[in-house]
Amino acid sequence: MKLNKLAKLATVSALALGAAYQVGVTPALAYEMGTTQVVVVNATVDNTITLTANPAATGAIGVTGDAVDTATMVLAPNDAITEDIAGAAHLVSDTGLGTAAKITVTAAFPTQNLYVSYSNPVNLNCGLCAPGTPDLALVDVLDDMTIPGNISGPAQGIEATDNVGALAWNIGVTISTIASPNLYLTGAYAGSFDMIVTY
Repeated sequence: MKLNKLAKLATVSALALGAAYQVGVTPALAYEMGTTQVVVVNATVDNTITLTANPAATGAIGVTGDAVDTATMVLAPNDAITEDIAGAAHLVSDTGLGTAAKITVTAAFPTQNLYVSYSNPVNLNCGLCAPGTPDLALVDVLDDMTIPGNISGPAQGIEATDNVGALAWNIGVTISTIASPNLYLTGAYAGSFDMIVTY
């Protein structure tokens, strides 16, 4: 009696295991030759990646504005700063180094190109400064991807992920003074730009 129960349990378990392996498989049905059979097509889209975007920062800079002349400063993707003291307006750096925006992507598909576009630059504004303080214009951004992308082109940055779906790149910025009779006041200036990453 006990042996029969064990045999029955083993048979039920085997059937359950067999059924588990058949999940998602369409059972075979009788088919009439010459009639229409609908074949289903399924697709699963996964466009999620893990992305970290650390901001760009010029560090401490000195700014002299002018009612007519403007000055331009470049923060390169390698963190080097190019100052501008050629005219009446000046942009100077305390150390000659800043911090380019650092972008890291993980959990993307491996060895696939990522296409990056930039748009909608918003000028750097001193939110806590007195009214009338001029903005610093966000003129351009430039990345260090294999095919560089920028805003002024506009051009897409293009580079392939590695064999585990990771990629990192830096983005430099170009800022300039705005012709204004008002002074640039001491304070924190902040702006932004949009970035879109696609396959």
